[in-house]
Amino acid sequence: MKTLKQFVKESHIPEKLIRATVRQFGGWQSFRECYHDVAKYGMGGGFHGFIYYDDTVPFARKNRKEIIQMLFDYADEMDVSVEAFVASFEFFNQKMDSEDRMELYRFLSRNIKKNDVIIPNLMAWFAAEEVCRSYDELNDELYY
Repeated sequence: MKTLKQFVKESHIPEKLIRATVRQFGGWQSFRECYHDVAKYGMGGGFHGFIYYDDTVPFARKNRKEIIQMLFDYADEMDVSVEAFVASFEFFNQKMDSEDRMELYRFLSRNIKKNDVIIPNLMAWFAAEEVCRSYDELNDELYY
C-alpha cells in the first residue's frame, strides 16, 4: 500500500489536488478506507466530505485551477471539447442543457454565481474520483 508521500510523488495528479482531496475525505485514514469503492463505483454512493453542496462547492472553487487543468488534459487525450467531456459524465448522459453549459462556462471562466451548484458539485466529484482512481491504479488494485 503506497503512502501519501509515495502517492504524491508517483501520481500524474497535482499534489495540491491530491492533498485537498485527502483532507476533504477526512484525512489519510478515511481516504484509504474508501478510495477503492470510489474508484470502482464513483461518488454517487455518498462519501464523507463530498455529499452536500456546502462541502463540494467550496472544494471545487478552491481547487478550480487544478480541476480545470485535469478537464482540459483529459478532454485533449480523448480529442473532444471540455464541454463534450463533461457531457459524457454519467450525470448528464451526453445531454447538457443550455443552463448546464452556461454554468460550466462560468466555472471555467471564474464567473461562478452563488446559485451555481451542479457543475461545481460535479467538478468536486470528478476530482475525487480521479484522485481515488490514481491511487487505486498505483496500488494495482483496480478490478474490472
